[in-house]
Amino acid sequence: MTVNSLTCLSLPAKVTSLILGGQARLIAGQAEVLVNQRPRVVSLLALKDKLKIGDWVLVQADLVVEKISAKEAKSINLLLNK
Repeated sequence: MTVNSLTCLSLPAKVTSLILGGQARLIAGQAEVLVNQRPRVVSLLALKDKLKIGDWVLVQADLVVEKISAKEAKSINLLLNK
């Protein structure tokens, strides 16, 4: 029997602007900026915390799932870049 498993990874991103209707624009590392040449727009519907520009969040499948500290974002980015 073969079991297929899907792994979901939440990535840290920095809020660059807030948009009416429960959305935000984010920058998630240099790689995304180079690939897309624009910030990513995500939904804030799953988030309970209030956000402001400059906050760090975890993003999964175009949803912001958790607000995190800049220190946590840096630690995660260091692990991902190893």
